[in-house]
Amino acid sequence: MQQVCYERLQAWIGELSDRAGFVEEQRVQWRQALLSKIPEDQHGARYPHLERLCTNWAALNGQLNRASLNTVFLDHMREIFESSLPSSTRLAEAVDDLLTHLVTDHDAAELPLRKEEARLQAIIAQDGRVDIAEKHHDLEREAFEENVSFTQLLTNAAMHAERSGASRASQRLAFALSRAWVHNAFSDLTIETRRTQPDTAHLQIGNWTGQTHDGTEEKALRSSLEQHIHSECLAALALVKLGPKHVICGILGILLLLSMFTGNFIFAFIGVALLAWVFFEYRGLEKKRDMVRDSFDRRAQSEKADLDGCLAEYVEWLRDFAARDAVATQTSAYIDAIAPDSHLALREESSRRILSNS
Repeated sequence: MQQVCYERLQAWIGELSDRAGFVEEQRVQWRQALLSKIPEDQHGARYPHLERLCTNWAALNGQLNRASLNTVFLDHMREIFESSLPSSTRLAEAVDDLLTHLVTDHDAAELPLRKEEARLQAIIAQDGRVDIAEKHHDLEREAFEENVSFTQLLTNAAMHAERSGASRASQRLAFALSRAWVHNAFSDLTIETRRTQPDTAHLQIGNWTGQTHDGTEEKALRSSLEQHIHSECLAALALVKLGPKHVICGILGILLLLSMFTGNFIFAFIGVALLAWVFFEYRGLEKKRDMVRDSFDRRAQSEKADLDGCLAEYVEWLRDFAARDAVATQTSAYIDAIAPDSHLALREESSRRILSNS
């Protein structure tokens, strides 16, 4: 009986597939469902230099999350297909559970409240990041609709069982019927993630900017940073000089000093004081220059250490992304291996049929 139902459902899907644009609609539908599974993790704790000094860190952080979809979705499918289904001896319990759901589940009047509850739960799950929570809530909104298409019902069952109330067997059935669409949508997202990967990390350390493609340009970037700091140091040293006020006070001091020849010793004393002040200011210029040099030396050491940290972390980021991206092959193979009869409930003494041998 189960096999007959499955074949009937396949026939319906075959008839729907003949409709213009139907396959493309399913591709988009499943793409949205997969997007809802992309995590919103913050990886700054692992890459503190990049988070602080890389101007396109948001893109790098987002790419790690997109690549993480491979593992997240693979784990999602494994949980569905590699856990046991209710055996025939427990079908009575399953019927009881179904009746309980029919009695206790919300009705249409409660739907807006359920949607708001889910939105608030999403905000809590995202630690108060409202924009991210609402984005994920929007991607899952189809799971709350009272009236949905047959194929959307399959997507909701496969991806949002907690929202749609689908059983494990229903999830397997949904995946089995939608395998081709899932494969296409997952392939599209994998290609998009690889295509949109930033080819450089843009760095801003102090007033200096640079970029790295693979983290191996250390010599050139250090030279550029040192030259930049040296130029700023020279500019700062050029500012350490006597200013207009010193020139004015010096000239005034000389004129007042000359007044002693007219017998005005008070003005002459003031002139001596002004000249002494200018002299001591001049003597202090070299000390100020030494302070400027020391300040830029400390800055150079600190910023070169920041640069080294950024380059090392970017190399690690590339390895991290490559490792997460490589799981896509395994995930795609798992999708292709889903058996058409994987949804069938088996007898306890029978071996489990989870995946096909293909």
